[in-house]
Amino acid sequence: MKKFKKLVLCSALALSTLGIVSVSETEQASAVNSYWSDKCKNDDLCMNLNYMSMRVGTENGWAHTKVEIISGAASGLATVTSDGKKVKALKPGEVVAKMYDRTGVETGKYTMYVLTLK
Repeated sequence: MKKFKKLVLCSALALSTLGIVSVSETEQASAVNSYWSDKCKNDDLCMNLNYMSMRVGTENGWAHTKVEIISGAASGLATVTSDGKKVKALKPGEVVAKMYDRTGVETGKYTMYVLTLK
């Protein structure tokens, strides 16, 4: 009977610790993506939100008239190229950038990119 009580107690403790496990990476990523999606929806100048992947050490293949990194530049994940038209991935992580085309520079309208750097 004592072994049974210990087994029940151990099982209850094991199950209770499952409820304390931290938020998974996918749930965190979902929360981050929701943040940027809401930010774009609430900004009249944001035309679209795109999710893309890039390899570290590369530049994005699509050139825009103007690029601004709004998240991730301070931590050294990415930089804007010297011509100001592309993003260069430096370290793995997530970067958010505003990219303007020719008309966007004049009107202020941009496309937001959430770039996953691998």
